Amino acid sequence: MDLNNINVNSFASVIIKPNEIVRVVAPSLWVITSVSLVIDEEIPSEGRVVLYAAPVNSDGSYGQKIAIAPLRIGTCEVVSVDYEINSTSPMAFSTTGSAIAVSINGHTTTPAPLEVESLSK
Repeated sequence: MDLNNINVNSFASVIIKPNEIVRVVAPSLWVITSVSLVIDEEIPSEGRVVLYAAPVNSDGSYGQKIAIAPLRIGTCEVVSVDYEINSTSPMAFSTTGSAIAVSINGHTTTPAPLEVESLSK
C-alpha cells in the first residue's frame, strides 16, 4: 500500500469569542460543516449571534464580510453549513449580537493543523 496516495481528513474546529476576530489559514482545503453556540455553565435564556467571514487581503485589510450562520438560543443553536476555505487565502471570522462564543467545525484534507490568530475587534 502506497501511504503517500491516501486521502486523510482531519477534524478541525475554531472557537470565536465575543469581541474577537480570528484569522484562519488552512494548510489545505478546510470544509466547514457546522457552526454552533458554545454555552458556558450558565445557559442564557435568550440570545442571538451571527457568524461572519471575510477574506484577508495581502495588505492585511479585510474584504467584504458575509454572514455564514445565524444562531439563536433555544431555537437554532447548531447550523449545518457547506463552506470551503482553501489554503491560498486567509479568512477572518467574527460575530455580532449576544456575548456568546461560537464554534466552527469541519475537516481538512491533511492532518496539518489550522493556523489560528486571535485579535481584538
